[in-house]
Amino acid sequence: MTYLRRSIVIACCLAFLSCLLACGSVKQAFQDAIDGQNLGTAYTAYANANKGKGPPNADEWAKWAEQNNQPAETVALIKNPGGKYTFYWNVDLENLPSGKGNTVIGYENKVTAGPTAVVIMGDGQVQSMTPDQFKAAKKADGK
Repeated sequence: MTYLRRSIVIACCLAFLSCLLACGSVKQAFQDAIDGQNLGTAYTAYANANKGKGPPNADEWAKWAEQNNQPAETVALIKNPGGKYTFYWNVDLENLPSGKGNTVIGYENKVTAGPTAVVIMGDGQVQSMTPDQFKAAKKADGK
């Protein structure tokens, strides 16, 4: 009887620990999606203020974001050189052949490593893509 109780307690503890670990990765994925959404909103707001043209580089985008009261967390993500996200610069959001919602303007750098990552579309929305989906997706042609 004691062996059975110990086995059940150990199994319950392992199940609980597994849930904690899974919740941590879910929480991180949720935060990544929020960060991507905030960056997408800031990118499209910049474009809206600049005749449909996306930012030319991170420095100009960060400067604009600070001057236009974008959230401090978003400005920090923009300013993070070599950080978590990559963006296409000078994108004309008004002339995307595949449409805004079907064209990638930015992505989480881990997208090629998988299993999934946040990808930011020309309409500012985020999608979760696998490396294969990202490879097949239309990318913005920044100049």
